[in-house]
Amino acid sequence: MTTSFPRWNNDSQNGSFVLDFSKQLASSGYEVVVLAPHAPNALEKERMDGVRVLRFRYFIPKYQKLCYGSGMLPNFEKSILAKMEVPFFTLFQLVSLASCCFQEKPDIVHAWWAIPNGAACAILKQVFGFKLVCSVLGSDINSLENPVFRKIQKLVLSSCNKVVAISSDLQSTVVDKIGIKKKNVELIPLGVDERIFKRQKTTIRKNFKVHSTDRLILSVGRLVSFKGVQYLIKAMPLLLKKVPNSLLLIVGDGSQKRELVKLTRQMRLQERVKFAGLVAHEKLPRYYSSSDVFVLPSTTNRFKEGLGLVLAEAAMCKTPIIASRVGGILDLIHDGSTGVLVPEKDPEEIAAALTKVLTNHKLSKRMSEAAYKKMRNEYSLKAVTTKASKMYESIG
Repeated sequence: MTTSFPRWNNDSQNGSFVLDFSKQLASSGYEVVVLAPHAPNALEKERMDGVRVLRFRYFIPKYQKLCYGSGMLPNFEKSILAKMEVPFFTLFQLVSLASCCFQEKPDIVHAWWAIPNGAACAILKQVFGFKLVCSVLGSDINSLENPVFRKIQKLVLSSCNKVVAISSDLQSTVVDKIGIKKKNVELIPLGVDERIFKRQKTTIRKNFKVHSTDRLILSVGRLVSFKGVQYLIKAMPLLLKKVPNSLLLIVGDGSQKRELVKLTRQMRLQERVKFAGLVAHEKLPRYYSSSDVFVLPSTTNRFKEGLGLVLAEAAMCKTPIIASRVGGILDLIHDGSTGVLVPEKDPEEIAAALTKVLTNHKLSKRMSEAAYKKMRNEYSLKAVTTKASKMYESIG
């Protein structure tokens, strides 16, 4: 059960990690059925790489605004229509999940995000008696911290047979702030398909007219404020004083894109900052492989980076990494070993880190090799689903 899932093939910005995980489970012999919200132009039933996908409508299809895009919470906050859809979504999610359970008779239901999916599954667990696993990913925990939501989170997670935290930061939050027993919380990160994410020859530089001598900086992710791309753009004038042939390529889309484009123009960086828009998930390795460094400048406000899976993707392609010292990022990046960590919201520190990585080939190569080994061993889909399989067996 998930509220973020690819709406069609190559939909890279909506829960591709859930599909990858499900595909790996299916290839390991599990029968997997995914239930997700419908979206305009998406099929209500289909099979994606061996995984059966069912999508439930919760409003007039062309007006469904609550899910996908920037995410449920940002959509809810910015759209009056999305707010109106909440009761309809809640009702149709419960009805669809009940129907699915009645027909499929699942042994285990795995809910991604405690709210709303874990809550719906916890209610129906009492009716159908399935074993329940819930993955907490960050936004469902870190952005909903008031006492009412904390009580709901505890009720939901307490009813689970196992809770999965995708990072040690989230595991600590679930145990220390929500009050779930540590023995019931498994640390299982999201995984990267190493068959897709590997270093490869590409024409990306040619496509974007990047000169062979340019040092290419890459950013990948939803363009929303907590991802911190605005601070990376603000770091560019400082970097260009030290490394004048630097160029930033931003991949992704989101509610902040117009603001970021405006900032780029205001700082007169149009020639040094390019926006690539959305890129299909399986094409991302071409971008990582073409880049001299990857940067994830995430920040902490109402939202916090649950893990930062793009870091593992970049590392699998042996691209050096710079990231903010926040949230689940600390599980993946060890400063000076598998990448460089910088304080959040600090353009000067970002520029200094970029200068270090772009001018020290020996350092960048050492860190990228170390990061590759770590991600291959701990964050490959095979490693992650092996852990998940053992967990399923322990409760099944």
